[in-house]
Amino acid sequence: MTDALGMIPYSEALKGDEGNFNPKYDTQEFIYTDLDKELTEAYQQFDETGSLDATSDILYNGNIKYWKKLNASIRMMMAIKLSDVAPEVGKARFAKAYADGGMTDNAEMLAYKYLAESANENPLYNNITVQGREDFAPSKTLLDQLIAYNDPRLEAYANPNSDGEYAGVPFGITNAELQQYTNTTAIFDDRYVQQNSPMVVISPSHILLIEAEAALRGWITEDPEKLYKEGIAASLAQYDLSDQFDDYYSQPNVSLTGSVKEKIEKVAMQRWLANFMQDGIEAWSDWRRLNVPKIYPGPASPAEHIPYRKVYDTPDYNTNKENYQIVLDTQGKDDENTRVWWDVADNN
Repeated sequence: MTDALGMIPYSEALKGDEGNFNPKYDTQEFIYTDLDKELTEAYQQFDETGSLDATSDILYNGNIKYWKKLNASIRMMMAIKLSDVAPEVGKARFAKAYADGGMTDNAEMLAYKYLAESANENPLYNNITVQGREDFAPSKTLLDQLIAYNDPRLEAYANPNSDGEYAGVPFGITNAELQQYTNTTAIFDDRYVQQNSPMVVISPSHILLIEAEAALRGWITEDPEKLYKEGIAASLAQYDLSDQFDDYYSQPNVSLTGSVKEKIEKVAMQRWLANFMQDGIEAWSDWRRLNVPKIYPGPASPAEHIPYRKVYDTPDYNTNKENYQIVLDTQGKDDENTRVWWDVADNN
């Protein structure tokens, strides 16, 4: 929520039973600091000798080691975002989380398992199959990037159109323009649109590629290329494409060569490609911080750039106007041009 909005109610949130119906908005810097503290303390409190099982734990079936890896992974996800705004703080937090050990194997990924019933079905299945929506499709931006990279994940992410082509829908077109793509656009691969299709939230490939960036920045004393390769390999393995790693990695636009800046951009590109249909906020955060890939609003969009943040919803300021005004005075105007705390890079 804070990565999307910036300042949000945090320290005073969820205290309506105490009579606080107008919580203050905490700064993102405070929230990041406190979350890192809370998660670090929680990591030490995990009990691997407990009796938690699959009946109570639908995510990891009672595997506390996996929960600990998730904890460290989230801390690394937060720490890497401080690369521009507070690099020394980010480095210290990242090193601690890395030492605790994040995800490395696909068995450890965080995935939510939907059910083959309407009470808890995959939302994309509901949108496409139940509601008959035609405005849910892979984007042209993504598919064109996969094609340019000879990326084997293309066939895992989408099914070709009736002409056997992988043609996505462009960004920022009108509903009327969408009609021309109804029968000529590639659709999502079947793995994403079944009633009980799981949704991956955080994958080991994402964490390994974050570690690769940290290594390039000198935050950890590891071989960045090794971590980079492991991150790509984990993503390919997620789709049973491990046998295509060597050919894929041998390409100049994929192999980790160039300056440190160019290498970080390659790491960022691989994170963006690997995060398809996974953690959209995290992929958006990567783009805001690193400006990879180069993406722009479509022709029908009134925006001058991809949004830097989400605006608050109407109830936020209608019911809490005094604290909302403090947000405007502290964070800036409530629009898509205002950047969150850690986003200090020039994306224009």
